[in-house]
Amino acid sequence: PEPGRHTDGTFAPGNVVALKHGAFSRRVIAGALEGQEEAIAALVQRQAAIAADLGGRENLSALQADLVRRYVELSLILDWLMDNVLSKGALTPKGNQRAALNAALQVQAQTVRLAEKLGLERRSKRVDLARAFAEHERGGRNG
Repeated sequence: PEPGRHTDGTFAPGNVVALKHGAFSRRVIAGALEGQEEAIAALVQRQAAIAADLGGRENLSALQADLVRRYVELSLILDWLMDNVLSKGALTPKGNQRAALNAALQVQAQTVRLAEKLGLERRSKRVDLARAFAEHERGGRNG
């Protein structure tokens, strides 16, 4: 039998044969499909890298951390839309602009706005010198 089916041809639990977009799939929402773990890990890594560029997660306000998360989410959407436009073309067979291209341009404009709000330059991590000195002294006496 095919993967995801019983020997009689009926669908087995957990099949993804009829999965189109996953909006209502418990497995998609839980990140349990093949390849999702790597994608989620890459998103988390990207979010952490951007936070580090902004001086570290501990130096971001809750609003800034939310903007970083939104930026990463929109970047993922933009990547998907651009893959769609590149594979299917920017125009319909009748020569009209495809909706995916329009959506990609809108998402790109929003990601640029978020990047501008977050700042395009790297920032130094703030260090509490008194705390760092005290920790250094404690470490020197105990070591």
